[in-house]
Amino acid sequence: DADSEVDPLRLARKAETVLRGRTSRVLLIVENCSDDLNHVAILRTCEALGVLRVWLVEAAVDVHGPEYSSTKPPDEVRKNANSRAHRRLQARAAQRGFEYSKLFG
Repeated sequence: DADSEVDPLRLARKAETVLRGRTSRVLLIVENCSDDLNHVAILRTCEALGVLRVWLVEAAVDVHGPEYSSTKPPDEVRKNANSRAHRRLQARAAQRGFEYSKLFG
């Protein structure tokens, strides 16, 4: 059985399957996400599904006005986000030849 738990190459095969299924054809744009845990969940889901391009953006205009806005400033989001997710992003940026600080400040 190819998915036998005793097979020493089981995890390697699964990793190769995920890597082959990655795509740059999909771009996910996350706008005004104010919860740090949601950011992390989105990034983990994208990683699991093989989505390589994710943009985290803020709306140029808050349609409800500033008194209704719960969106944190980008600097605060970066400070509070899950450190494991940041380490993972740093590693991926390095693998692809990008400088993490230029991508995420």
